[in-house]
Amino acid sequence: MKRPFILKSAPEHARYICNGCGYEYDQDFGDPENEIDPGTAFDQLPEEWICPECGEDKSSFIKVE
Repeated sequence: MKRPFILKSAPEHARYICNGCGYEYDQDFGDPENEIDPGTAFDQLPEEWICPECGEDKSSFIKVE
């Protein structure tokens, strides 16, 4: 039995992925563990914010178009 194929719409905001572990920051969810509210854009994150998966700093994230 096959699953139905569902097309997902592309996010309206830029995607940022951690260069260390591949974690993708999604502004729709934010980062509740580090007290980042949903809807917070990557550019608005504090400079001391780190990847919740591997601890890399914000500068190691790359923008994916």
